[in-house]
Amino acid sequence: MNSDAKKKLIGTNAVIWTTAMLVSFVLPFITDSITDGDANFLRAMSHVFPLICGLIFSNSIINKSIPEPVE
Repeated sequence: MNSDAKKKLIGTNAVIWTTAMLVSFVLPFITDSITDGDANFLRAMSHVFPLICGLIFSNSIINKSIPEPVE
C-alpha cells in the first residue's frame, strides 16, 4: 500500500466516522419530533445505530484495502 492509498483510506475512514457521529447527534431529535410520549428505546437506538453502521463500514473498507499476505 503506497502513501496515496493510505491517505485516501484515512480520509475515507474520517468521512465515515464524521458522518456517523453527525447522524448519531441529529437522529434522536428527529425521533423525538415524530414520536409521541416516551420512546426511550427508540431514542437510544437512534444514538447507537449510526455508530454501529459506521463501525461496520469502516471495518469493511479497511479490510478491503489491506492486501492479503502471500505465503
